[in-house]
Amino acid sequence: MKLIGITQRVDIHPTYGERRDALDQRWYQFFLYCGFIPILIPNCIKTCRALLARVQLDGFVFTGGNSPMHYAGDAPERDDVEAFLIEHCETVGLPILGVCRGMQMIQLHYGGSLDCIKGHVNKIIEIKTDEEQLPRFVNSYHTLGTTTTKKPLLTKAKSSDNIVKAIEHSRYSIFGIMWHPERNTPYCDEDIQLFKDIF
Repeated sequence: MKLIGITQRVDIHPTYGERRDALDQRWYQFFLYCGFIPILIPNCIKTCRALLARVQLDGFVFTGGNSPMHYAGDAPERDDVEAFLIEHCETVGLPILGVCRGMQMIQLHYGGSLDCIKGHVNKIIEIKTDEEQLPRFVNSYHTLGTTTTKKPLLTKAKSSDNIVKAIEHSRYSIFGIMWHPERNTPYCDEDIQLFKDIF
């Protein structure tokens, strides 16, 4: 089974004075369906570097949660780790799939921007795409989005109101989707196949 690094959200608990790395447990089951073993990536650059020096991973999933720092986010350490991982994957040729916030971070890394949007929280959205491997209806849980992408990123899917829902890098194996495959019950066959194709 392939080892896929998976980034985590930062949960802040002021009562205890703690900043906790956290991951929705549904990702574990989804990874098993895909034939992957998740390796949790800490939100600490030094620890992340040490992990990558000792463990041979087959790619990375950037998960949802935490807005980026430029958009009222509260987890700069996570932004730093994911930016580092993008550069690392460019260098060593490993694939990345960004999910929701993960896709937003990819867009921002390559010079894109985000806007506040309406009508995309707790919804099922029909997407327009020429990609046969993508589902046609997806869940949606985000308040930040964009109607455009900036080179080297390519738009692969949009909603009916023109919000970008999937992207791909024109050179590297870097992809993004704005829906949460781990939240579907049952899981979507197209999502599972998409993960298998990327990794």
